[in-house]
Amino acid sequence: MNCRVCNALLPQGAAVCPQCGTRINAYGFPAGQPQQQSPQVATNYGSDPYNVLQPPPPPPYYPNVPPTTPPVQPKKKKRSLWLYIGIPLIVIMAICGLGAYGLTKLVQYGTDISIHETATAQANQLTPTPGSSQTPTPTNTNAFTQALPAGATLLTHDTMENTTSGNLWSNSSTTSKTNANDTYACGYKDGSYHITRTIKGSLSCRADATNLTLSNLAIAAKLSVVKGERMGILVRLSPVPGKGYLFFTDIEGNYNLDLINYASTTNNFTVLTTGQSAAIHTGLNTENELGLIANGSTLSLYANGQFLKSFTDTTYTTGQVAVYGDSGIGDFDIQVTDVKVWQI
Repeated sequence: MNCRVCNALLPQGAAVCPQCGTRINAYGFPAGQPQQQSPQVATNYGSDPYNVLQPPPPPPYYPNVPPTTPPVQPKKKKRSLWLYIGIPLIVIMAICGLGAYGLTKLVQYGTDISIHETATAQANQLTPTPGSSQTPTPTNTNAFTQALPAGATLLTHDTMENTTSGNLWSNSSTTSKTNANDTYACGYKDGSYHITRTIKGSLSCRADATNLTLSNLAIAAKLSVVKGERMGILVRLSPVPGKGYLFFTDIEGNYNLDLINYASTTNNFTVLTTGQSAAIHTGLNTENELGLIANGSTLSLYANGQFLKSFTDTTYTTGQVAVYGDSGIGDFDIQVTDVKVWQI
């Protein structure tokens, strides 16, 4: 339907023309203006004439209501990108954290089992079967015996209990002509060999057996300091004027390889090499097995089966073997319980 004033198209049910602002009635006419009637033409039959258009029936009445405004749709809130990335990331990190924790506990559990099994196995190895005489096998290897050259010949294994070995170890006691308080002795006492002196100083006791005068050799001796500071072994020793190689240790775990020359008026001991090792047992009355391999110009030192150091020197080439003791603080007593000598 159109406005009868400005001919603008009226919205359905409009009470005011949106174009000209005229208030209109239900038929599109201005409010208060009567509707024009179409002329009536009489027919011969007293009815509406034929072929004359009748005004259209009035449209259905709608109350004058303001045009309906479509409801405003609430704007959808945009979800933050953090919601799509942050939350899944947190979940993944939490899963990874739980997984890592679980793996750590699993590894720890496995380690505990391994430690327990290892300890059990070691205990089983060290525990003999009831009724058997099995001796646990030591796990430590002896570097000294492994270093012995192929073909090395054991010449003597002396338990140093008495003179029956035939190695002719020094067996005497002497008092100094210049100091009545100075008595030094090499000999057997209470089933072992002892090197003693009543004042501070040093003393070596040699084996005079001719087959123990050697150039290339290996020697291993078990010694302990009963009183004093140092104990050792000598090789390639010339009794007169007293020259050779001395390897000694002290009660604090130190060791030396020295050239000795008792004929010198200025220095009887020249240090070739020195050091300290945890392989050396410390303290008094503690046994150590000292080993020395002299092969050509190379001298290799060992303590309780562990390698200490090698040194190269050509000063002395042949001589006897001996055991040694000394102290710089007073009298000393060195005990020897076992000596082995190999020819290389």
